[in-house]
Amino acid sequence: MRAWLRHGHHGPVGALFWIVATVLGWRGVEPVATYFYVAAWYPALLVVDAATARKRGWSMLSDRPLALFCLWAWSTPFWLFFEVVNLRLENWYYVFAPADPLAGRLFLIASFSTVLPALFLVADLLDAYGWFENTRVRPLPLTIATRTWCFVAGVAMLVLVFALPTLAYPLAWGFLVLLLEPFNVQPRWNSLLRDLAFGQPGRLLRLVVAGLACGAYWEIMNVPARARWIYTIPFFDRTLGVEMPPLGFLGFALFALGAYAFVRA
Repeated sequence: MRAWLRHGHHGPVGALFWIVATVLGWRGVEPVATYFYVAAWYPALLVVDAATARKRGWSMLSDRPLALFCLWAWSTPFWLFFEVVNLRLENWYYVFAPADPLAGRLFLIASFSTVLPALFLVADLLDAYGWFENTRVRPLPLTIATRTWCFVAGVAMLVLVFALPTLAYPLAWGFLVLLLEPFNVQPRWNSLLRDLAFGQPGRLLRLVVAGLACGAYWEIMNVPARARWIYTIPFFDRTLGVEMPPLGFLGFALFALGAYAFVRA
């Protein structure tokens, strides 16, 4: 099985399921239309992982399945944290979720569990192709003052989000990385701040691209889904044929950085 996965043979399988799910979902065929989020995401994750395996000779699914499972298991608690924040922001809500309590909860877990694997698998694919591998910037002095100001900025953003939700809601996607990264700086740990201290922003840039790519896919696949989310973002209207306004896509980049900091923490 590992050899089969290392050759990326699960890619065509995922592509076939993705095509069938997409056709049925856009045609409104039930139950695919209601559960379209799950039907569209899991095959896509197989395709991304297979592309990494074909390029590098191994992937998370083939050689690090436990790590991938941990990302899957932690993904729902991670996203539910933002659902708690949204109780104050009221920036989005869901419609046409399964009415049965058990089916609804299983659908919730299956859906939210894709968030962290999606971001990390896409970033892993970019790493396999060497994106930003040789990019260098001026090293960031990694002092106690730098870490302190980073943490203080995260706390300030979090306070503003809850104190002024109508105006400060964009900060909800940026405070997590600032809160956690100062604690992630350890000699043997991967950290975005430590990368910047060495003048190597490649990991950070790959996460930004992964966040934007996943965000675009999330929004496009939300269009035909019956069980879907709807935004109520102040001062911005829906454009581009999707729920998210154009400037809102920047939040996906920050969200990916926060997700990485969360996993490292």
